[in-house]
Amino acid sequence: MSSIKKNVLYQSFYEILILILPFFTSPYISRIMGAEHLGIYSYTFSIAYYFQMFGMLGIKFYGNRSIAKVRDNKCELKKKYNEIFFLHVIVSSVSLIAYAFYCFSFSEYKGFALLQGINVLSTIFDVSWLYFGLEKFKTTVTRSAIIKIVSVICIFVFIKSVKDFSKYIIVLGGAQLLNSLVLFFMSFKEVGYSLPSFHNLKSHVKPMLVLFVPILALSLFKYMDKIMLGALGDKVELGYYENAEKVLNIPLSIVFSFGSVMLPRVSNMMVNDDKSAVKRYMSFSIKYMVGISFAMAFGMAAISSVFAPIFWGTGFIKSGTLIAMLAISIPFSTIASIVRNQDMIPNGHDKYYSYSIIAGAVVNLIINYLLIPRFQAIGVTIGTITAEIVVCLFELWFVKDSCNYKKMLLQPFVFFLPSVIMFFTVRFVGKSLGLHVYTLVAQVVSGAIVFGVAALLLLLIIKDKDTLNLLITAKKCVKK
Repeated sequence: MSSIKKNVLYQSFYEILILILPFFTSPYISRIMGAEHLGIYSYTFSIAYYFQMFGMLGIKFYGNRSIAKVRDNKCELKKKYNEIFFLHVIVSSVSLIAYAFYCFSFSEYKGFALLQGINVLSTIFDVSWLYFGLEKFKTTVTRSAIIKIVSVICIFVFIKSVKDFSKYIIVLGGAQLLNSLVLFFMSFKEVGYSLPSFHNLKSHVKPMLVLFVPILALSLFKYMDKIMLGALGDKVELGYYENAEKVLNIPLSIVFSFGSVMLPRVSNMMVNDDKSAVKRYMSFSIKYMVGISFAMAFGMAAISSVFAPIFWGTGFIKSGTLIAMLAISIPFSTIASIVRNQDMIPNGHDKYYSYSIIAGAVVNLIINYLLIPRFQAIGVTIGTITAEIVVCLFELWFVKDSCNYKKMLLQPFVFFLPSVIMFFTVRFVGKSLGLHVYTLVAQVVSGAIVFGVAALLLLLIIKDKDTLNLLITAKKCVKK
């Protein structure tokens, strides 16, 4: 468990870092660029992301899992890596050419779109899946973190007014490209490179395509919603939604980083037929990760009305409403991530994962089409929440026979009541103190204390085994 804890910490640190660092710049950029230019950035980036996604072609899941299965065999590792990598280079190069054609022929914002092409170029060199499969999270985190911090410094140094919007795109895209290049050149020491046969490349196409389908479907309610809002609504509303989603991604980054760590570990356990350990990790993940997701959801909803105007300015009050709504989806996203990374994908049930995501994407597209013209960002938010719930329910339905999920999903509800108590406490603090920076600090501190105390008391009342064992261990450490 110790290596898993370290990897979770490393990956969580990086995922949170890449989301928190923009929050140092977000108040600054929001006030300089305004909601409209933030909307334009979100719109052009979302389109570029689709070409990035086609360039990756499901490799993050497939490559991660494939490397994890052969990492103990150096010869097989090198062979497998080179086959997957060279196939990836071919696909991502075609995607880059297609994006260039789109920019010159169809883009509404040709200049900005071409600059977003830096992100598409970076996919060619993206080998992060190799390090995830090898469980070398520290390697990726330390290098990537430095690059991200430098990019934040560059924003404050070079971005001074709305005229520097192009520089802003270059700084963000350049950081991603540099990060990919650094890890790519480091990979020479890990595995080395050799040309694989074309015949061997073909064997990876079908499984990568199978895993690409859910990624494509997932993007329909992660990025297509922004494209639809930009096209059917207006860029100002998209700016409100963009900022709200950034806040939502902070708690979700913890969940997804945990999934990134557990996927290769569980895949390796499956190869060694260690089913008891798999179920033990699953039970632990659901109890504590879903329990924490309740706290994160209620906490975000509680501070949203103060956070948005204080952080981005009074022009972004609507973002606070969107944050409170989006928080509903956090527990459902958490459950879906655990089931996906510790059951579906390690067991090779890729088609069930695909069906679940496709169902959510279809629901999301329909709701967006119906609600965006009338409700703008509120309509997109309703579509996102509904889609996350649908994906979660479908995944649970498909894997209902593999584990006793009914029993497991009852465990985290011990954290539900403490989360509710925390919510009302934090809201009361916000209404009492008004719109000030110290109000936000007081809300976060009081919320953490109330949730921690309430959760601990409730766990002791029901005599939770994990809590009692933790207290016994702590008591022994104190005596020593």
